[in-house]
Amino acid sequence: MCNKALGISTIVVGNLTNPFGLSITNQSLLVANTIGQTILYVDLNNYFNYSVIVGVKDVAGFNGDGQLTYLNITLANPQKAFKYNSLIYVADTWNQRIRVIDGNFMYTLIGDGECGDSKNGNDLKSFQLCNPTDIFVLDDIIYICDSNNHKIRKIQNGTVETICGNGDNGFNGDDIKAVDASLNEPQSIYVTRNTKGTDHILYIADTSNHRIRKVENGIISTICGNGESKYNGDLIPAKEASLNNPKSVLVTSVGEVYFRFFK
Repeated sequence: MCNKALGISTIVVGNLTNPFGLSITNQSLLVANTIGQTILYVDLNNYFNYSVIVGVKDVAGFNGDGQLTYLNITLANPQKAFKYNSLIYVADTWNQRIRVIDGNFMYTLIGDGECGDSKNGNDLKSFQLCNPTDIFVLDDIIYICDSNNHKIRKIQNGTVETICGNGDNGFNGDDIKAVDASLNEPQSIYVTRNTKGTDHILYIADTSNHRIRKVENGIISTICGNGESKYNGDLIPAKEASLNNPKSVLVTSVGEVYFRFFK
């Protein structure tokens, strides 16, 4: 069902259970139906054309990787699906894995299934994450929001590296090296190129710090939020605004930052 009279479209894809993460690519929408334990594909040119591409409805677990025959592969509270080129990356959150759909086959990219905090390295299959909630891919670099480790990781040329977060949950200030900064259960990330196109800028919904933060040239700063978990009105400087657990962040091509929080 859709209604475009006011420029807003409502899409009903049936039996969603606490959908968490959305991503749009080339006129298609990927929906992480988190509690429903599935990933859905929606054709934005025909809202009635939707399908489950992976997951068994209402069945949480991990029964291995392999062929997607009859949608038999289970997920555990997936929170994001992201398409890059021909691949679909899935943050399979409670399975502690980032998984990839390549055609009709699904495999684990990183994560051994246990909640842990591994150091940098290139042994991706034995690497431990703890509740990865978001994923973003740009210029063949894979960014992971490793929420309960309070870190942002990246995978480049087969090696994983922590690029933000010292592992402590808290807030220890801004304008410091991102790897020395404390985050607090970040839930969402977004990545853009800088104005010269020579480097990436990372945006973070630092959820339990009640802030939106930015990492540029290896330095972290707060761009919105004063750290208080409440609502204190609009039309005020962004850094003076109170946010309540911002859980998603998006940046437009002209640099406008949008996020979702609880009022």
